[in-house]
Amino acid sequence: MPSDKPLFHFSCPAEEYNDLIPVLRQDLEMAAWEYAQEFPQDPPWRITSGTRTLREQAKLMAAMTPEQLRNLYGRRGIPSYVEELIQAMPLTPQKAHHILAHRKEGYVSRHLYGKAVDVAADSILHEEAFLKVLQKHHLSCLDERSGNIPCFHICSILGSV
Repeated sequence: MPSDKPLFHFSCPAEEYNDLIPVLRQDLEMAAWEYAQEFPQDPPWRITSGTRTLREQAKLMAAMTPEQLRNLYGRRGIPSYVEELIQAMPLTPQKAHHILAHRKEGYVSRHLYGKAVDVAADSILHEEAFLKVLQKHHLSCLDERSGNIPCFHICSILGSV
């Protein structure tokens, strides 16, 4: 898979990418390489987030609106911790961390386990081809622009267990 140009540009620390589970990194690299072969003039995919701690997750969630929290974390019903975050607004990262750390139920994010990566939506110039190549390489994609977060949240279908 040699290439003259990099497949990714990082607007997050590279360690966040390096700490992803191997199957996700491998599939993502294969997908990006294939996409780059089809669109060599396009910029590298911009990785905005990979593995994160609960503190980092809390900081991101503290900056969200109630609508964003419900949209991004309530797809299968609103967990009680999301409502608690909303009730505690205005949130500080510390307050959000306390709520997340003491939640009694509810899944937070695959990012906490190295099972998700975010790619900036504006770094993808051919969205249909992007989605197709992700699917081909066993990657699921959630378009977080629906929650006013300008990224694609990508997970490995094979590494989801």
